[in-house]
Amino acid sequence: MKKTLRILVGIYMLSLCVSCSKDEQPAIKLGYKKYYGNLVGNHVSPYFPIRGNHEMDSTTAKTLPHYIFIYDANDRLTSIINNHPRVNNEHPLIHLSRIDSVAFSYSLNTETRIFYNKKGDRVRNLKQVYKEIYTYENNKLKQLEFKDVEDNAMQSNWNIAKYVWFKKDSLTIEKRYNLKNDLVSLSPYFNFGITGITCNEKGLPKAHYNLDTNYIISNSSFGVASYKDTYDSQDHHIKYAYYNNLDKPVNNPWGYSIGILNYDSNGEVISLDAYDYNNNFIFHEVF
Repeated sequence: MKKTLRILVGIYMLSLCVSCSKDEQPAIKLGYKKYYGNLVGNHVSPYFPIRGNHEMDSTTAKTLPHYIFIYDANDRLTSIINNHPRVNNEHPLIHLSRIDSVAFSYSLNTETRIFYNKKGDRVRNLKQVYKEIYTYENNKLKQLEFKDVEDNAMQSNWNIAKYVWFKKDSLTIEKRYNLKNDLVSLSPYFNFGITGITCNEKGLPKAHYNLDTNYIISNSSFGVASYKDTYDSQDHHIKYAYYNNLDKPVNNPWGYSIGILNYDSNGEVISLDAYDYNNNFIFHEVF
């Protein structure tokens, strides 16, 4: 009798579960993919995350160059697959050229990126490093270190082994170090030392300032103290301009003050129009 009763109770409980509506079941979130025709421009700092623009569906992606962003159930990137064979105006802070995929992994306070070719071999990215380790503190990005294939510290093609970021007033301060732990410039061809970064309302680069050791905006050796960026509604980086420490327009080391970037319908940069600090046209460059 007791055995029969237990069976009947079991059947009753099972029937309750079966009769539950789907809305009453706990939702299970799965990973997902997004397809993008291009990447959002960034010539400021690796402080800014990789972003896609010109989103498309998987069917359209079969007919156009694209990137596949793969996310886990926590909305974290797990990989980016590069199906964009060629980009114009290649830049190490933006593009994934010469690699076929990026793998992302996470620990409590770090995000690690490793780069691969189609064969699954580890390769260098455009910064000429094999691994990037981003360290967070209280969900704020604090540091980036570069590693070789054996996990030893290495320098990028800009002679940088480590970036460090911290907040001071309205600026995100950036310092860069080589393997000797000496402070180094933004790049070999742009002599900004310690810098301060501001963002627009979307978290995209707005201004990048050269600072002295007291964190005061100062002219660099070539007379430029800042450059400022403008993005359109589609997150195209459409303009950049150079200024001195008095916030007056000045020419950069390449002889122009304002750069206007032009895009095609797929979000690819196709040309640059350059103007001097008096807004006189200087040249048109096709990429």
